[in-house]
Amino acid sequence: MLAVRYLEAEERRCIRQPEENYLRAILHELNKYKYLISFLNSKLCLFYFMLVCNSSGMDTIQWKKFAIEKIPIVQSKNEKPFIQLVDQILSITKSDDYLDNPDKQAKVRRLEKEIDALVYKLYELTPEEIEIVEGFAST
Repeated sequence: MLAVRYLEAEERRCIRQPEENYLRAILHELNKYKYLISFLNSKLCLFYFMLVCNSSGMDTIQWKKFAIEKIPIVQSKNEKPFIQLVDQILSITKSDDYLDNPDKQAKVRRLEKEIDALVYKLYELTPEEIEIVEGFAST
């Protein structure tokens, strides 16, 4: 959520900047973060962290700096689909009734599955490997 708050603050800052080149540069950086957000929220990333990070003892994972620095992030030749999915998710989850609206929550889950599918394809996972990640992430 910190990354999302940062993005929202940066978006507001962008709107106030009169210099067009600066605005383009900031928007380009925001898209890089959205691509990263899509990966960090994928089941593959969760799988990785469940393997290399400690548990807090409360059934949560501690995201340690050493582990984050070792994430093998693949740069996609086309980040646009990832960014568009993140934008859709952010748009839906910002609505006032999101927490009380099962249809919106289901839509977000479908979009998250689309991100997972893109990540699996990007990392060239086999169906067997996808099954392992999916099974591990659901426990």
